[in-house]
Amino acid sequence: MPIFTTAPTAIHVTNQFGPDLVPTPSYTLNLHSVIATAQGAPGLIGQEIDLTLFVNGGFDDGTVFSHLAIGGQEILADSDGGPDRIVVSPPETSAFDPVTGLTTFSYTGIFAGFGPRLSLLPEFLLQFAIDMPIPTLNGYRYCTAGEAYCEFSNTLGLTEINGQAVTVQSSFLDYPEGTLSNAVMTFSTVDGRAVAPVPLPAGGALLPGALTGLAMLRKRQRG
Repeated sequence: MPIFTTAPTAIHVTNQFGPDLVPTPSYTLNLHSVIATAQGAPGLIGQEIDLTLFVNGGFDDGTVFSHLAIGGQEILADSDGGPDRIVVSPPETSAFDPVTGLTTFSYTGIFAGFGPRLSLLPEFLLQFAIDMPIPTLNGYRYCTAGEAYCEFSNTLGLTEINGQAVTVQSSFLDYPEGTLSNAVMTFSTVDGRAVAPVPLPAGGALLPGALTGLAMLRKRQRG
């Protein structure tokens, strides 16, 4: 089954801050590149790939919409429940077999290598891996006495912000945020060649009680 990789590129990881303006385990991953290599689907080579993926770690304010486009065609159907998989649905034609109750899906154009596929639905899982860990930062929530005024900062050791005497009220260690340079992303179908999962930040370094584990919850794409 097809497996393909992007050319080295920048991958941006943007944290989704919570309503109290502190980081959460949820983030958006953005990539824009071209497909450099492909096995089983040679038509993908040289095609532009544009990915915006919302990774739901437990907080979703409803403002982020995942999408995956290859060669200018939108093919993302859904984000999946795992940290390294998405559900895709490329353009297809179908033939229903009344005996088995299944349908043979053939994918068109540059996506022909993904078929034919005998299934109930045209969607299938596409997993991905990045060749380096998700970037992380440390952050601190500073407050005045009584917490009448609070600010978030990535700088440790502040004693004053905007003329206000502050102390650290809580810490947020190793939260996902930053940019990977010259990173490569590899994609493959789940029932084809396996690839390693995306390395994620260690949940144990997060402030106890402030952030839950990096659980990946299913997020439906909304139009």
